[in-house]
Amino acid sequence: YCSHNGDAPNLHFYRNFCPSNLAWLSITALALYLCSFAAGFGPLPWTICAEIFDNKSRSLGTSITTTVNWTANLLVSLTFLTLTQALSRQVNEFFVIKGAFLLYAGLSTVGLVLFYIFLPETKYHTLDDVEFLIR
Repeated sequence: YCSHNGDAPNLHFYRNFCPSNLAWLSITALALYLCSFAAGFGPLPWTICAEIFDNKSRSLGTSITTTVNWTANLLVSLTFLTLTQALSRQVNEFFVIKGAFLLYAGLSTVGLVLFYIFLPETKYHTLDDVEFLIR
């Protein structure tokens, strides 16, 4: 009885949350994003850490890099809703510009340019060659 009463509000929320017939589209887009991220840019920080740090400083460098990565993820999670409310602009009744996404896209573009400029190409190089390239 208690379990049934506890599930009733959830069932109502489940059935009435998205009355559109396109609810499947958001789930499909999320799954596509997760698969693409996991196969593409997701593992890049860990691969880059393994290549750019020499053997003596690899564990400390990877630890610091991981801490910075998760701290940045935490900051994005904590500030996203506030930024979305502060930086959104209603263009018309159907279109809203979400400034938080533009801010994050701009920061990502700056990061991409910095990586392109400062990160050496390590393809076909041994770890000793990479260590020489970085010094």
